[in-house]
Amino acid sequence: MAIAVRENSELTFTVTDVRARRPVPTYFQSKILKVRACGFESPHSQLIQVYSGVEIYLKHDLYKPSDSTTISRYRALLEEKEELWHEAYQSWQPTPPNALTNQSRNAYRPQLRPNQPWRQQSTLPNHTQNQNQQQYHNVLQTQQGLLCPVHLMQGQNVHHTAD
Repeated sequence: MAIAVRENSELTFTVTDVRARRPVPTYFQSKILKVRACGFESPHSQLIQVYSGVEIYLKHDLYKPSDSTTISRYRALLEEKEELWHEAYQSWQPTPPNALTNQSRNAYRPQLRPNQPWRQQSTLPNHTQNQNQQQYHNVLQTQQGLLCPVHLMQGQNVHHTAD
């Protein structure tokens, strides 16, 4: 019984299986056989085990089986989704957000050129720049003093004293 439980928990259907074009009906039939060997007798509990073995990326296309869901209907649902999964995940690879390398992060940054700094100087005439700076200063200036621009960006009206 312990071996059957272990084999049942290890049997899953993943995006890797979709890419390898492993048939969904094969997973379904194998899972049902392993679930029955574990002692799950009701169709609902068997289908819940089938659903639980499907990787999360694929589950968003499925519904969780109810008490009235039949084995044949759920098998048909999985077979319907199989072609959709082949189309959707053939070239898709899930990448955890923290797995980005410096090279992939730098791919989205503009390339520096020897005579071109990262931030170019404004092309506005000096008097226009001065007007813009004065308007910005007027926005920050209140009766209590200057608003902190860092806190202002966070939606907070904070005044720092020069103490």
